[in-house]
Amino acid sequence: MRQRKEVILKVKEREVSEYEDMCLFWRGVPFEVLLQMVLDSTGWDRESIFSKSRKDEKVFRRGILDLIATSNGVTIYQCAKETGRDHTTVIHSLRSIENRLDTDFHARNVLREILSYLRENKEFYQKPKSVNEGSM
Repeated sequence: MRQRKEVILKVKEREVSEYEDMCLFWRGVPFEVLLQMVLDSTGWDRESIFSKSRKDEKVFRRGILDLIATSNGVTIYQCAKETGRDHTTVIHSLRSIENRLDTDFHARNVLREILSYLRENKEFYQKPKSVNEGSM
């Protein structure tokens, strides 16, 4: 019985990668807001994220979005639903982008630039409280 509990605990523990930690800047951000922030920071269009293309650049863009989204509280299932993919595809995307970031200096720089923009401009995307919400 004790061995089974240890196995369950190991399954529940999830290893957080250095990239997930680096990408955390706004826990609980809605996916659509996060998507708009990434598109604004990069100049990418929605088609480059949502296309079914397997071209390296488009796969890279989806991977960056997946990594940033899941690091900030968007579930893998929600990420899959929003981008029209299966959750296992998102899991593969996360593994692939982390491997690429480990080996590709240019990819790490692109991620750092995007994250820098997101952190600097976060307040512009936050929903302001209405006058009625504050008075009670």
